[in-house]
Amino acid sequence: MSKKIPLKNRLRADFTKTPTDLEVPNLLLLQRDSYDSFLYSKEGKESGMKRFLNPFSLSKMSITASL
Repeated sequence: MSKKIPLKNRLRADFTKTPTDLEVPNLLLLQRDSYDSFLYSKEGKESGMKRFLNPFSLSKMSITASL
């Protein structure tokens, strides 16, 4: 069933099934951790900025690319 929630001059029906109080994650910490993992690679794994160092190399001065 719905709950009637007063909102200023009218009633609003609420049909939600989830509780209204949800825990908000620490978004700043999540973004900082994601940025750090992008910049600094873990040992033994090529990731983060190291992947962009050499996506394809120029093999000759005549600008031919080797993939």
